[in-house]
Amino acid sequence: MGAVATGSLGACGPGGQEAAALASGTRASGAGGGIVVARGPIAVEAGVGALRRGGNAIDAAVATAFAQFITTPFSAGVGGFGCMVVYDARGRRAVSIDFHGRAGSKATPDIYRSALEGRIYGHADRWKVRGDINQIGYRSVVTPGTVAGLWEAWNRFGTRPWAELVEPAIRLAYDGFEIPRALAGGFTTRTESSSGVVPFFTKVQTTEASARIFLNNGVPWRAGERLVQPDYGRTLELIAEGGADVVYRGEIAERIAADFDG
Repeated sequence: MGAVATGSLGACGPGGQEAAALASGTRASGAGGGIVVARGPIAVEAGVGALRRGGNAIDAAVATAFAQFITTPFSAGVGGFGCMVVYDARGRRAVSIDFHGRAGSKATPDIYRSALEGRIYGHADRWKVRGDINQIGYRSVVTPGTVAGLWEAWNRFGTRPWAELVEPAIRLAYDGFEIPRALAGGFTTRTESSSGVVPFFTKVQTTEASARIFLNNGVPWRAGERLVQPDYGRTLELIAEGGADVVYRGEIAERIAADFDG
């Protein structure tokens, strides 16, 4: 069985190694006849651990994804979205799980119309919106699909306990990790990309809570420093205990709703 999931990661059983190894900008490691590919060795090791405990490709993909949420905050997280393609080699069938974000119930087709400033052409066509409210702040938020998607994949194909797969990410959040040079570079980027993406340094200062986590006393984190995220650890503990439901109907959902109302 092979799987490709959100956050540029993959986990494959025998027969899928060649395709997975072609992924660019990733780190690969094998275990028990399988291979895990992800953006960075820390996330890879979480997936490898799942394989070594007897898990399959889906177990490895879920464990890798949650670990990557901690180590690549620019591109993945419990508030994200994506898709997963699972190939069952024995049954010779492919299954696609779509967990892209959905617009909130109060969003309208013309939500940004009055603030449009023009179109940006480049890597991805985008609209330039005054104040970047389509990228920053409450009006830019969609209902996240990542946890629901990983939960669905695990329910259908996983073999190891859900909490066991989330555990490596919980430890990473509480214990922290040394920031690699590539991630440190992202923290200090202050210019908008050619396709109009607002730099991470700007985004993290949108709220005091965000700045408290992703800035070190107001200064961008540097390579070699240790990033510890205890609040994220507690969030992941709730997800480990309650599954996806806690994100959409339970305590986490309630806190998100209260924040929006406030």
